[in-house]
Amino acid sequence: GFREDAVIPVSKLLWLWIAEGFIHQTNPSQKSLKNEAENFLNDLIDRNLVMVAERSSKGGVKSCHVHDLLHDFCLAKSEEENFLLHMKRYDQRLTTSADSVMHEAYRLCIHSDKYVVPPGPLRARSLFFWSFLSNDRSSMLTCALQFRLLRVLDLSHIHVVSGVDEQDFIKITNLVHLRYLAIWIGCQSIPSEIENLQNLESLILMKSSTRYFSIKLP
Repeated sequence: GFREDAVIPVSKLLWLWIAEGFIHQTNPSQKSLKNEAENFLNDLIDRNLVMVAERSSKGGVKSCHVHDLLHDFCLAKSEEENFLLHMKRYDQRLTTSADSVMHEAYRLCIHSDKYVVPPGPLRARSLFFWSFLSNDRSSMLTCALQFRLLRVLDLSHIHVVSGVDEQDFIKITNLVHLRYLAIWIGCQSIPSEIENLQNLESLILMKSSTRYFSIKLP
């Protein structure tokens, strides 16, 4: 779901793998899911399938990336198997509700604010917004809330100036299967309805006004 040439924060990548159910504990008494995910990443690095972009002061991998050719191959293969679908601005599939392509994709990346979500059951477990030119928070959330089975909702790449307010946050808590949520916020406190997200493992909050901020928890 990451863009070509993207430098990927390892911490984000690992939590996404865990949230999407890609990581399973081989021996629960010895390793956490995060440790298992780190082992998988190191194996990919050893095989030269993933390249280290930056290391931490302790020598761990802080960020990584993949070669353009490998990225293109993975993208083509994942779309062929309906595992991942990229919907770009001028993609004709965005403008017709008759196309069932959205119904089948397991992971969906939207690169446009011009789309139609077709009626009927939606299979997607992960939804990423990569560009949303209108900054229309209401339209973006309306789209996201139609995917009732989501485990991952990543709105971190969409800088909506006003951020998600408390009422919007309450709507998001109806996505009870969420394990990973990343959003820009405009509210000062997290509503108590967050308790509906009993499967939530990762909550990433960003605020446009400042890099560091405090927020009241319920």
